[in-house]
Amino acid sequence: MKTTIIITACLITAIHVNAQSVDWHRLTSLPHLYINTFSGEDITSKSWDVWAEMWLVDENDCIDHEYSVAIRGRGNSTWNLYKKPYRIKFQKKKRLLGQERANAKKWTLLTNHSDKTLMRNALASYIGELCGQTFTPAAKFVDLTLNGSYRGTYQISDKIDVRKKRVDIAEQEHPLTPESNITGGYLLEADGFADFKEGVNGFRTARTGIPVRIHYPDDDELERKQTDYIRQYVNRFENRLFSPDFRDPQRVRIMGSLPAATSPS
Repeated sequence: MKTTIIITACLITAIHVNAQSVDWHRLTSLPHLYINTFSGEDITSKSWDVWAEMWLVDENDCIDHEYSVAIRGRGNSTWNLYKKPYRIKFQKKKRLLGQERANAKKWTLLTNHSDKTLMRNALASYIGELCGQTFTPAAKFVDLTLNGSYRGTYQISDKIDVRKKRVDIAEQEHPLTPESNITGGYLLEADGFADFKEGVNGFRTARTGIPVRIHYPDDDELERKQTDYIRQYVNRFENRLFSPDFRDPQRVRIMGSLPAATSPS
């Protein structure tokens, strides 16, 4: 019965698309993603969205049609390469890659442009899964055609954010009260571009000067005492990591005893 329902859904979608006299199909054995911007313009900015229509032809030639999605550029150094990475945003949350993946609006299209195999990111995620990591970014390969121009093979992946089936950590209260627990969770990035305001939504570690960007709590919710707390916690971790007794389980355990609110060091 389940198989019949799936086939029927595919047929209905195909009939809808054929009614528009458009032939969306795969060019290779990979799924194919078609994106047409309403204005016909290319994606040239990471700062603003361009609205578009999207069709995803899956491995079974079923077509998933989205009438209106937002697309913009993404990445740092990768944005300067010839093959551009993108971020797509649906108007409603969507399980783009099935029930085992997140129900979210935002997804990324990675180029893997500097990797001739196109597989290293996906392989790293797979190894992470084998090692039992709680979360590893999605890795589904598709061919991409943007405004009628074939752009090559891309990887659909998760946008790294705090939610179930992504970075599933405890969300802190907002606004904070004197009783609020600010010990977690936090989403941090070792940000080589230092794209943050020092002491506001990021910091450099005291021992090695590694730039750390705070992505969660969000900038408009992050308070100074949270920044101070996580900065001191990371500094304690780094000091312990580089100490001669880093293998001592008793001394390492002390790292977790940092109180919820301390003065800046």
